[in-house]
Amino acid sequence: MTKLKLIAASICLSFSIANAQTLNGPESIEFDPNDGKYFVGNNTSGNIVKLSPNGTLQSYATGIASGPHGLELVGDTLYVCDGANLKMLNRTTGATIAIVTMGGTFLNGITHKGNNLYITDFSAKKIHRFDLITRQHNIFASTINAKTPNGIIYDDIDDRLVYCCWGTNAPVHAISFADSSVSVIGTTTLGNCDGISMNCSGDFYIASWSPNRVTKFSHTFTSPATFMSTGISSPADIYYNRNQDSLYVPNSGNNTVRKAGDLSCTISLIENFKNNNLPIMFPNPAMDEVGFAKDEMIDVKSITIYDALGKTYAYEVTAGQDVKLNVSDLKSGMYIVSFWKNNEHKVYKLIKQ
Repeated sequence: MTKLKLIAASICLSFSIANAQTLNGPESIEFDPNDGKYFVGNNTSGNIVKLSPNGTLQSYATGIASGPHGLELVGDTLYVCDGANLKMLNRTTGATIAIVTMGGTFLNGITHKGNNLYITDFSAKKIHRFDLITRQHNIFASTINAKTPNGIIYDDIDDRLVYCCWGTNAPVHAISFADSSVSVIGTTTLGNCDGISMNCSGDFYIASWSPNRVTKFSHTFTSPATFMSTGISSPADIYYNRNQDSLYVPNSGNNTVRKAGDLSCTISLIENFKNNNLPIMFPNPAMDEVGFAKDEMIDVKSITIYDALGKTYAYEVTAGQDVKLNVSDLKSGMYIVSFWKNNEHKVYKLIKQ
């Protein structure tokens, strides 16, 4: 995939708010495409606030007893790691919907694929799986080499879970959905890695405490390079907003949130639009269902649809078979359809009637 590098250094902004709401040990961050703001979990005060792009904070939820740590927004529910429990909050009001005792010790990182959440247990060194429909849960994987799992993300390119670890020379692990097997996919010289995220080009970002910085890796975990270090202090669970090509870093050490612009993904998407005008989706515009040419789906494992605000809709597919997606719930408008085929990023426009 062609990338055009326009800047040699990241464009960074720092949010340190001193109004009615404050940041107190910010531990996690998650984007809400409904209002364009970010949920920020404050570990010290046990509350969650909403952060606007201009730096304004507003109250959202209080009384998170052991955290909050990882945050994951799925639909209209914000899922919050709270000690041994998983809390479910109303996306708009912050009201508690349910509290699920997971049988864990220290739930920390959280991500999702389809109807399942995957949560790292920092102390027990395990990965929990939580079914969003049935609310049933189980141990999905146990970590290897007694390494402590921390931040976790769903890698939609290789259809796997990827997590970073605490400790010295912290490795990066992947978990297979097929058999829950865990393998080392990257070695680092970093210590105490807390958060991990990935942009739409497949590059990974890892936040570490030793040294205090965010390091950028290629998708194969080669060519590590310092992405951000100025103003970084005990960085926690980072978030890459693919729609805006911005990385947000909550710093639990200095009570700030740092923002850096990457720009490469947006440029890549524009170039891909120019190169991928083949009629592989039908019908387009679509009403209730959209199909894909069978030949185009060879080696494709998942499809992601983005709306104009960056909200994502993930679909699992079977490589090489006829693929039809139910899009009846999507509102009318233009969407971005994204998937990977033979290590090439494919991006198309879909019009929903």
